[in-house]
Amino acid sequence: IAQPDFDGVPHVIFQSVTDDTHLDATPRMRLVDAVDARANNRGDLVFELRGRRDRQFAIYEVAGGRVQQIFTTGSLPEGRAG
Repeated sequence: IAQPDFDGVPHVIFQSVTDDTHLDATPRMRLVDAVDARANNRGDLVFELRGRRDRQFAIYEVAGGRVQQIFTTGSLPEGRAG
């Protein structure tokens, strides 16, 4: 996740890197959408967190140059479309 500074130059404020052998500890993150989860006129980011055998969805708040996870679903079966 990057946030632009005053001059419009983006700066990375959060990153997560993983590979197939570490999915149980650090799931892959895929951006799903931007929402206003708290109805405060600020965009929050919804990510799918996919591990080796399951997945979750999480909402991250981006504010003040920081990222905070504010909601996570329970573990869901991986379920792949046919």
